[in-house]
Amino acid sequence: MHTLHYYISALSADAMKEYRAKPEGEVPSVATFAPTVMVVNLTCSSTPDTEAYNIVQDRVFSRPFHGILGLTKEEIDVDTVMTAADKASLLKFGHHVIVRPLVDLHIAQRGRRQLSTAEASITEALQLWTYALLPAVAMQIQGTSRSALITDQTYDWLSDQAPNLVRLAGKSAAGMGVPQVEPGSEAADWAGDLPSFLSALSDAGRKLSLHFPEENAPRKGEALRTKVDAITQGMSVGQHKDGNMKHLLATRIKTLDVLAKAKRIATLVVQSLIEETSNSEKGYERLGGLGPYHVMRNPDKFGKRPAGAARKVFQAQRPSPYVQQTPDVENRMSESELAYIALLCDIDPFLITAQHTLLHDEMIGMRELGKALRGGLSDVRYLEYLEAVRRENDPAASLGQNAVMVVYQDLPQYLFLGACH
Repeated sequence: MHTLHYYISALSADAMKEYRAKPEGEVPSVATFAPTVMVVNLTCSSTPDTEAYNIVQDRVFSRPFHGILGLTKEEIDVDTVMTAADKASLLKFGHHVIVRPLVDLHIAQRGRRQLSTAEASITEALQLWTYALLPAVAMQIQGTSRSALITDQTYDWLSDQAPNLVRLAGKSAAGMGVPQVEPGSEAADWAGDLPSFLSALSDAGRKLSLHFPEENAPRKGEALRTKVDAITQGMSVGQHKDGNMKHLLATRIKTLDVLAKAKRIATLVVQSLIEETSNSEKGYERLGGLGPYHVMRNPDKFGKRPAGAARKVFQAQRPSPYVQQTPDVENRMSESELAYIALLCDIDPFLITAQHTLLHDEMIGMRELGKALRGGLSDVRYLEYLEAVRRENDPAASLGQNAVMVVYQDLPQYLFLGACH
């Protein structure tokens, strides 16, 4: 077995053993025990960025299951674990981090339940915020009162600024006689699609409630929109009103766009992981009680058939919609977008992506922040961690930490609190 494959398999076996030993609900994220390996190019001739290298190394070594492995250029060339993009990064920078998702497909029912809950939570968040924000967004764009009808001016703006809403609207209309649309389409192409889609989301969101900070009870229906109006009015006065209002509109539109993107990606991930569950179960059956990671760690001992079955289990954990190793930003969640989802949807964001695992603490912290904003119980350790990161304000912070901090400081005040003057 190739060196990197062997090394990750050994880490994965130990990680899965500890993960399964933990009671359900005790592990804060499916990414908590994900094996992480820092691969170093031993034949790299360029001088690495020491500061960046140290930041990445510290993050890797903070993971429960981690390691560092040096490979020669010849070993990199023949490796079957790394993608072409991984290898290009390793050759360019001299080091690269490989994170192996730890999706426990063997416990199929629990996995399916978690995935279904994640998709449902994202859908509800999209419905609720569409209902709450759409009239206020239209009011700003059209310059009219909230009670006015939403016009093509708003739909044109949304089609330009929220392309994921347009894409999701087209997918939702597939097979129903409504033309499908793509980002950047002309208004005539979405005229029978986007308005009806947003109307359907709003109708569903009318029945949902949201608890705002320092309020005694949740709001829904018109009471929810009244709160949104109050935030708008509070930002429309004061010395910084023009900047606040501009940022308010951008934040509200981005909120809807990110939720739409997450909804689409979550649906793909749920479908792909459930499909892969079948492949995983077949692999376990062929193993006849042998542990897949143990077999992969000792392939020569067990033979080709068990080794092939073990690989099937291993590969089933990495369907492309979940791994998202693609340069296509339309099908990959960014650090900022994942922070939105963690805060707004109260789900483990790593259920829908295997990316940004080194930002595990930040993402779980954003989820805990969302709970606190909605009046729920939260883990104060993660909230203290986020605040410590904010205070440090390290300009050298990498790995997308700064992008998460922007969401941490901006999103609560523009959606829940109202900007300070």
